[in-house]
Amino acid sequence: MTNTSPVNAPAHVHDLLDRLHEQSTVQEAAIDKPGIVPGQFDAVMLDKFIALDRDKCHFVYQLARATGAKHIVEAGTSFGVSTIYLALAVASNVNGVAGAGKVIATEKEKSKAEKARAYWREAGEPVPGFIDLREGDLLETLKVDLPVVDLLLLDIWTPLALPTLKLVQPKMRAGAVVIIDNTISSAAGYKELLKYLRDPESGFKNLTLPFSNGLEIRAVFIVIASFLLTFTGCGLNFAFGVYQELYETIGGPFEGASPAEIDLIGTLAVSLMTIGAPLASAWTRSYEPRTVTLFGAALFAIANILASFGQKLWHFILTQGVILGCGTCLSYIPAVTVTPGWFDERRGLAMGIVLSGTGIGGVVWAPALRSLNASIGFRNTLRLTGALAFVLISASALALRWDHNSNQRRQIEAQANRQNRLRIPLVNWNIARSKGFAAQATAATLQAAAYYTPLYFMSSYARTLGYSSVAGANIIAANNASSAVGKIALGYVADRLGRLNVLVLCTFLSAISVMGLWLPSSILSRQLVERGLFIAFASIYGATAGAYVSLFPTALAEQFGIQNFASINGLLYMLRGIGTLVGTPVAGSLINRGSSLSSTEYASSFKRTSLMVGVLLAAASLAILWARLEIGTRVGWRWKA
Repeated sequence: MTNTSPVNAPAHVHDLLDRLHEQSTVQEAAIDKPGIVPGQFDAVMLDKFIALDRDKCHFVYQLARATGAKHIVEAGTSFGVSTIYLALAVASNVNGVAGAGKVIATEKEKSKAEKARAYWREAGEPVPGFIDLREGDLLETLKVDLPVVDLLLLDIWTPLALPTLKLVQPKMRAGAVVIIDNTISSAAGYKELLKYLRDPESGFKNLTLPFSNGLEIRAVFIVIASFLLTFTGCGLNFAFGVYQELYETIGGPFEGASPAEIDLIGTLAVSLMTIGAPLASAWTRSYEPRTVTLFGAALFAIANILASFGQKLWHFILTQGVILGCGTCLSYIPAVTVTPGWFDERRGLAMGIVLSGTGIGGVVWAPALRSLNASIGFRNTLRLTGALAFVLISASALALRWDHNSNQRRQIEAQANRQNRLRIPLVNWNIARSKGFAAQATAATLQAAAYYTPLYFMSSYARTLGYSSVAGANIIAANNASSAVGKIALGYVADRLGRLNVLVLCTFLSAISVMGLWLPSSILSRQLVERGLFIAFASIYGATAGAYVSLFPTALAEQFGIQNFASINGLLYMLRGIGTLVGTPVAGSLINRGSSLSSTEYASSFKRTSLMVGVLLAAASLAILWARLEIGTRVGWRWKA
């Protein structure tokens, strides 16, 4: 295999670096950071590499070569992987002349220092001869015998970063370079350091580079692409209420069909969107996310176009239900699986933006579909939206990719499973058997069983209160708008107050909105009061219940670790799909429908449905509270979780 490394070194050194990087990746993937008992972090990490990523090492090597750096300080040597790159760069810069340059490495732990020296000896000269390893507290060891420093690499515990910079800075030459790893994923820890560096009076010029946990631009593209995927696929699915209301009134293929039978179309589409998650997640990890998403785009278009020719109810169930659900799954699951790995501190906000696409999509698609159905007919509307969705999903797929760390874990897993590319990755049963997982699984199933019912029957219920079909579509749009705002706002709040904390709160508030607003509106006989309660419900429910969808993946990453997220999210999304498949038709079957019913009697028939939804959401709130308490039991109580 051709060696694409920019490092000028013998073959045995490249083999050594390949081995060390692979060991580091495997170790890092296995670390359950949320599960580390407070106070035990140093002990757990004592034998771990956590080396600078390979692409970052290549960049640092080339930067050191390009700037001609002769004296480099590395704050945080660990097992000395990045130090090998730095020593090779310095040796080349001084043409191998002993004493003309040096890498001053620092390491507090004696055991790590001994291993680092062993790896340097294995690399052989010139590596060991160009390294001065200083053991102990670097704030003491760097006080003496510092030459003029050309480059400073900060890859240490964040509270030490700023004191180290201030200690070394007087010895740095004009134009010296400071490199800091993980400035995005560890932004909170680096807050004071970054403030110091970005001060106009500091004399430093700053740039965030496109590497994992340190890239702002690429991560933004991932968010935009994932937003468009949820805006298109999920947004169209969540606007099915417009079709629900239309199909109940036009006869033809739907003659004699009950609301529950028609609702089965949308229910299948939404439930299969997540029931297929284990397969979609597996294929996303076996192949590139864009490949899976492009296939989803094709299915989405085919489903809508075939549905436009449907003549019987089962035709629509098969196309607009089953096939469309599969297409949505293959675009939605890659988006929510790939995006969390690009973020840490801002994961809640990022996922809120991504999944606000479902709400904003509803704002756009609901009135658009209503208008198109009226002007060109629902069959041509299906054809048009199929073609448009194909373009939007395909364009978004081209930007979708894994973050660096997740991609390395994926490649290791792919090598182990390369004999069967369709194999579903095994669930992490150590997690799946835990009480915390049982709590999340229970909450996910119950919340999904309740969540979609109000969305699908919102337009139909609005008609019972005397609203026109246009007004019903606008209410759906308003609900989706509040959902979008809630996902972003509560995602931002969750990053600061704890993702599980906010998940408990928003699910509880959604239950209150159902029991305190929707249920009374179906019981009272004064239309003005009924309308007011229903409008308030549509807004509050959208903001709170919708936020569950965006906070759910961030809470899983918080509770079980981002390295375990992809091994459990597929199963939990599948349980959500099953909950939807069972809960929504049952809720729909509780609604009475008949030509002899007055509008008041029809509205009253929603009483049992709203009561069922409220009870399910209340139970889901208790299950999430259980999950929150399990974290405190496992790792000790802390407010933010």
